[in-house]
Amino acid sequence: DATAYILYASGSTGRPKGVFQNHRNVLHNVRNYTNGLHISADDRLTLLYSCSFGASVSDIFGALLNGAGLFPFDLKKEGLARLVDWLIGEEITIYHSVPTVYRHFVATLTGKEEFPGLRLIKLGGESVQTRDFELYKKHFHRGCVFHVGLGSTELGIIRQFFGNHATVVSGGLMPVGYPVEGVEVLLRDEKGEDAGPGAVGEITIRSGHLALGYWKNPDLTEAAFLPGGPDGAGRMYRTGDIGRMLADGCLIHLGRKDFQLKIRGYRVEAAEVEMALLEIPSVTGAVVVGQQDRYGDQRLVAYITSDHHPFPSSARIREMLKGRLPEYMVPASFVMMDALPLTPNGKIDRMALPTPADIPRDPERRRTAPKNKLQQRLVRIWEKVLGVSDVGITDNFFDLGGHSLLAVRAVDLIRRKTGKDIPEDVLLKAPTIEQVAELVDSYDSSATWSTLVPIQTSGSRPPFFWIYGGAKAFLPRYLGPEQPVYGLVHQGQDGRKALYTCVEEIASSYLREIQTVQPGGPYRLGGYCFGGMVALEMAQQLKSRGEQVSLLFLVEPPARCLPAVKRTKVLRGHFRNLSLLGSREKFAYLAQRIEGVMREGTKRTGKRLRMAVCEYYFRRGRPLPHSLRKFYIREVHRQASKAYVSRSYPGNVTVFRAGKYAHGRGRDWQRLADSVEILEIPGADHVSIVRRPYIGVWAEALNKHLEDIGMNPGPGEK
Repeated sequence: DATAYILYASGSTGRPKGVFQNHRNVLHNVRNYTNGLHISADDRLTLLYSCSFGASVSDIFGALLNGAGLFPFDLKKEGLARLVDWLIGEEITIYHSVPTVYRHFVATLTGKEEFPGLRLIKLGGESVQTRDFELYKKHFHRGCVFHVGLGSTELGIIRQFFGNHATVVSGGLMPVGYPVEGVEVLLRDEKGEDAGPGAVGEITIRSGHLALGYWKNPDLTEAAFLPGGPDGAGRMYRTGDIGRMLADGCLIHLGRKDFQLKIRGYRVEAAEVEMALLEIPSVTGAVVVGQQDRYGDQRLVAYITSDHHPFPSSARIREMLKGRLPEYMVPASFVMMDALPLTPNGKIDRMALPTPADIPRDPERRRTAPKNKLQQRLVRIWEKVLGVSDVGITDNFFDLGGHSLLAVRAVDLIRRKTGKDIPEDVLLKAPTIEQVAELVDSYDSSATWSTLVPIQTSGSRPPFFWIYGGAKAFLPRYLGPEQPVYGLVHQGQDGRKALYTCVEEIASSYLREIQTVQPGGPYRLGGYCFGGMVALEMAQQLKSRGEQVSLLFLVEPPARCLPAVKRTKVLRGHFRNLSLLGSREKFAYLAQRIEGVMREGTKRTGKRLRMAVCEYYFRRGRPLPHSLRKFYIREVHRQASKAYVSRSYPGNVTVFRAGKYAHGRGRDWQRLADSVEILEIPGADHVSIVRRPYIGVWAEALNKHLEDIGMNPGPGEK
């Protein structure tokens, strides 16, 4: 019965509405969330919201109470382009955001990305459109489910709708769906009576798990919450939303009864924005409405009258509002009018308000044309992102209707078009094209790019360096808080041409990177696949310099790490096979070999063409598109490993191999080093070995090795 939290549903002018809730009701909401989404300990949920946002309650406690993983991601800091790789790398199973964020995220996809672990996409907080559902069908696999939810800070989950690739939905809006346990939805007309089948009415909730009320606001609590039985069970709450119930009990949400709006997931009272506008001395009248932009997202448009001539500029009004309102409540567009349209009874006629596109351009705004190709390119990016035309190089991005999400999208396009890995907050520091162009010209991306990535820097142990592999994000979970972990990522991951293309050079460059963290040994190294080969070469070079390597841990290293097999030995193997076959079998054997050679030739032709495209981008000083980066990295690695001449390592090595398709016999791997510990994981293959559940097997073994070294340190290691 104790109060669990107070969440402020809206308010920014000194009169916020604090919704307070007890633990029992929160638990009930999380139980509905768990049962509806089938959350288990194997799930990995996103946290794209602020921790103090209403929808985050379900994600935070839905993960905590089920033993699942919760993964925060700062969109403003990290950007939409990194969100794609993050979702794949972290093996997210449940994606949850407002539709606005989802639309901007999906707009960055090329159609070639794969999200094999993603099983559910959940959208809520705003109206979800059917085209959002079609985008889900286009970009996500058939095993992934689409979820639309209707919720309220005053209760939690109210209704939910599930769809898959076979689901057909008509109309422009997605339904919010069907009942959840312990929550009854009633539709009431203006008289407070049942609206009847198929009729539109105010969505009213009856539940024993409603919020306790609004903090220190008894009048507002009494107006919104209607009494129930003697024990308080079955109280009712008037949501202020309107809806229509289909014959099968599916609820269609039709928006707000009043002028409350949802902007990028935030609840906004239009009256609060209007009051803030009227506080500006020169503004005499103000109406704020929500309109869809070119992406289908809601944005605020303010219609203003003024007794000041000429009218105050949009930039001036926006600047004055910034001290009164949070960023999401500042209108995207301002329309200056001589008078606001009125209905016959003297009320403002909101239906008669013109769209911003119908308003003549602000005569005070003078367009400054671009002066060079870079500025022209940036103008095109801004026009595309903002959906406006005639952009000048001195126009402020945010004065043209830009907001934080559009800024993230613009920066992503600037990076792609210029090849400069500029920071996410560049538009906050340089909001005009003229300023951005100057920064792009002077920005040295190469100086900031590092292949060394801190994964976990805290802890008392010496650091462990892991080369490549998606497992790097999971290692701290198995190695504990006392083990610092650093990852070394692929060259070319930033889209630029690899500086080093042979194993020896790559290893040397990585050693320079890790020695900025640990100048002297003993070193602890590990790697997966080609990264294992690089880790082996790093250890060889360290040993040749007289440095100590206390651990070399390789997961699925390529067979080319072994001493090269002579081609004559391969030919002798073919002749031996042929001698054991009959005439017909010999012909089939030779046919298969020839077909394999021809197929490999076709592959080589395709690779050469794609490499030529990569070189074209490099010659023009542009980064590779994301669709080519993985291919380019793989090709660099393939050529490097093909040219690598391995030698026996003078030390100890632990090798983990996938048992399903183990390459090379155990005794072959014994030639790798002076002392080799070989372990196999039955059922795992080359790819799955760095995914759950197999990662837990070798990661725990790795942790034991690190602990053993800590208890029995070698020379020079404390």
